[in-house]
Amino acid sequence: MPPLTSDPSTDVCPPYGDEEYEDIREALIVRHNGNPPMTTEEAVGKLQAAWQKTHEKKITQWNQQLDEERQRQADEAQRTEEEAERRRVQLEKENEEKRKEIERKKPKINTFDPHRTIGSFIVPRPSAFALNKLDSLDYVELDYFTTRGCKNAHAEHELSTNHNTYGLTSLGDSLALQPLSSLRPSKGVRRDEDLSWDEMVIAKNNMLHFMSVSTLWPSAHMECIAKFYYALETHPIRQTTHGNRIVTAYGGRARRQWFDALKRNDGFNLAKIDPDLMKSIADEIKDTIRDEELTAVSPKHIYLG
Repeated sequence: MPPLTSDPSTDVCPPYGDEEYEDIREALIVRHNGNPPMTTEEAVGKLQAAWQKTHEKKITQWNQQLDEERQRQADEAQRTEEEAERRRVQLEKENEEKRKEIERKKPKINTFDPHRTIGSFIVPRPSAFALNKLDSLDYVELDYFTTRGCKNAHAEHELSTNHNTYGLTSLGDSLALQPLSSLRPSKGVRRDEDLSWDEMVIAKNNMLHFMSVSTLWPSAHMECIAKFYYALETHPIRQTTHGNRIVTAYGGRARRQWFDALKRNDGFNLAKIDPDLMKSIADEIKDTIRDEELTAVSPKHIYLG
């Protein structure tokens, strides 16, 4: 019997004695064998008895459905409660592990090699903000790693009074104190595509150096970025008019997009230069330069004398 969709306990037996059921009664009487013949009252009684039997089966089925639904809901509630308890226990365990890890961390300083000298060259150091971005495996503008950016960072560090002042920052699910200088971006930082070609080359080398010093960057990601800039340096479009500006714009936009895609867990191979995107950027740059040249030569005033 198919599942019931409504409570049958409210159903009422049809009035089999009424005129509208005369055909059913007569058919039942005609099929009756034996003496004496079946009366109308007996036919009505049989119809009522048959309906009552079916009605009782429906009530039994309905009650069984209710019991099964209650059991299903109880089982579901129990599973939900057990899952919530499991998650609570897991969360408590993770929080306890984090607490112990924080407690284990204490200020320390590494040893040094008494026979090793500083070396003949010191790589220009970018701002604390840029280094903090690198350590966070996050995007940071190349301008921080240019010669100008490193000089500005040095000047700001020498003149600033906030490099010994600390502020709160989030590290994963916890908070930590960090120097304010590592949390504040520099003023007037330029977009990658606004750098000159020479500035981009110097900056990317400096950035790759500090990425390796960080020790937090996966080797595959550093290698991908290095190959990316090598592909830009050797790209044939550089030999065309405005080629360096085109490649610099491609580099800035593609690296920004790469970091955005990594955050969405939709990463791609940055080192593979897309020819369609390069052409699109080239067309845009050429149009921009043409507009700039037209604006430069167009007379601002017309003298009608």
